[in-house]
Amino acid sequence: TPVDKVDGDEGLPSTGPFPDSLKVFGRFVLRRLEMSPPLQRLAFGAILRLPAESRQAGYEQLSSYLHDVKFEPATASDLFYQVNRPRSSTSGITGLRINRLSQWSVATMQTTEVVLGGSKAPPAVRHAEGQELHACSLQLDINTAADFEHELPHERLPILFQELVALGEEIISRGDIP
Repeated sequence: TPVDKVDGDEGLPSTGPFPDSLKVFGRFVLRRLEMSPPLQRLAFGAILRLPAESRQAGYEQLSSYLHDVKFEPATASDLFYQVNRPRSSTSGITGLRINRLSQWSVATMQTTEVVLGGSKAPPAVRHAEGQELHACSLQLDINTAADFEHELPHERLPILFQELVALGEEIISRGDIP
């Protein structure tokens, strides 16, 4: 799956493949939730990048995830799509809504070299030729709605966190869906 390819091998900054990072992070969060103070909100966020051969290839990949957004990958530039698709929680917490905020774009990065001279010479900045990198970018902010006026039941926090993660994984694998 595309999620397994997000591993930083192409020179992009990365904490590693998403499934591996999520295992470590998920275990950490679940341990912390056991001893957390009372909470009114909980969130799960992630930034994922899928390397692309070019800007156009990135837009072509992005179009397969943005089912209802129409654009021409060959001529598109500077696309930034953000949407919140709220859902009712399935955690058993009455009246709780979950915000499913996602931001989609294609990032272009270039390697820059800073050369430090002597004490009198100003730093020189050079862009390394051929080092332009492209990637589809997805930022997730899956969170409990701010208008929920009660404390989240402590015994439900692990289930709620797992729901937030599952909603994020759904967006990652299926794209922008209601």
